[in-house]
Amino acid sequence: MSVDNMDNNTNNDEEGLFSEPIKHINDDSSNMNNKIKFFQMTKGYKRIIKYSTKFNKMMMQQEVLHDSDTQLINIFDIYLFTKLNIIISKYPPLPKEQFAQRFGNIAVRSIHDELAVVYKEILNELLENLLKYRLETNSNKEYKHDIIFLNKSVVEISHYFLNSFGNRDRMDFGTGHELSFVAFLAIFDILDLIEYNTYILKNIFQKYFFLVRDLIIDYKLEPAGSHGVWGLDDNFHFSYLIGSAQMINKPLCKPSCSLNYARDNVDKVGECDFNFLIWSVQVIGEVKNYKNFKEHSPMLNDILSSVSDWRRINNGLYKMWVDEVLLKFPVVQHFKFGSYFFPWKLTKKSKKEIKEIRKQNTSKDKEKSDLLKYRMNQITVDSVIDRNEAMSQVHNDPSHNKRLFPMNPPKRKFHSNK
Repeated sequence: MSVDNMDNNTNNDEEGLFSEPIKHINDDSSNMNNKIKFFQMTKGYKRIIKYSTKFNKMMMQQEVLHDSDTQLINIFDIYLFTKLNIIISKYPPLPKEQFAQRFGNIAVRSIHDELAVVYKEILNELLENLLKYRLETNSNKEYKHDIIFLNKSVVEISHYFLNSFGNRDRMDFGTGHELSFVAFLAIFDILDLIEYNTYILKNIFQKYFFLVRDLIIDYKLEPAGSHGVWGLDDNFHFSYLIGSAQMINKPLCKPSCSLNYARDNVDKVGECDFNFLIWSVQVIGEVKNYKNFKEHSPMLNDILSSVSDWRRINNGLYKMWVDEVLLKFPVVQHFKFGSYFFPWKLTKKSKKEIKEIRKQNTSKDKEKSDLLKYRMNQITVDSVIDRNEAMSQVHNDPSHNKRLFPMNPPKRKFHSNK
């Protein structure tokens, strides 16, 4: 896909134009690697990296509660999570007698169906209250968007919101759905509605992970894209990442003691001591038990037992987040791109680099072409000269020693070894 075509197909995000997010990383084995490589040069990818890094670093910091933070948490609680829990409560899991599948209680599809109907109302009301909060708490700082602009943005926000709770048809949940929620939260920062801090981020993620844990366990959601025993976890990765970040600032235990700490402190950890990594281990313990942890979760067990420093663990988990989630086709193929928040559009730096490469390649191709023409011509010239020299020897005519097709070779560039 050319740089020029990308510019024509994507709206300028400065104009505030939104579009229905579409799939760009398709299931095409012949073009899969090129799509992933192109993805890494897009503004969408750069923003995902930016907010993954930002949220991870923010969770390393000390929690400081500001007066307005509680108000913001209440907005998310009232206008998002309470409404989600009400919808979920309408469709309890069906009894085992009514479905024979190992994974996926079909009642979860009714939850997705209702969300597909009411999502606009939920998001518009959430945005309206976040705008009021933004204007009240930052009255000295001018806000450039109005409610009409925010309502138009729902066409893009809705994809990341709806995809944060698993897939309706497959009845599964995995790291790609985690990624969608990370993107969902990033959008409020892009819109300048929220200035995140450690307390705000921790509370929102906590409410989200509690909700999806209940969905996974109660509705027996299938692991999405799981590597089985060779993966970190069947469903989560980002929770481990930000949990290890919390441990850097406030280590509840040594890495090697994490399993024992998780098992001994189920439902005993207070709000101030809540840690996402410990919580994730407790979810595994609830679903699979702690007894055979080495067998069913060998990678996680090896990381916690062999690496003694939380910062090293965090660095490793971040690299895994990039390599095993953001750049893994089975995961990122489901991530869609709009024209404003996560556009499938080359960054300015990527455009410049591509143009430089093209310029260099064009110059090299021209040099090769000129040299080839010279060599081919020279063969013809030399053959004619040889023939004429033979004839001159026969006729003893010195005039035939002249080159009939004199030409100079193309100038070649010489590179110094400096």
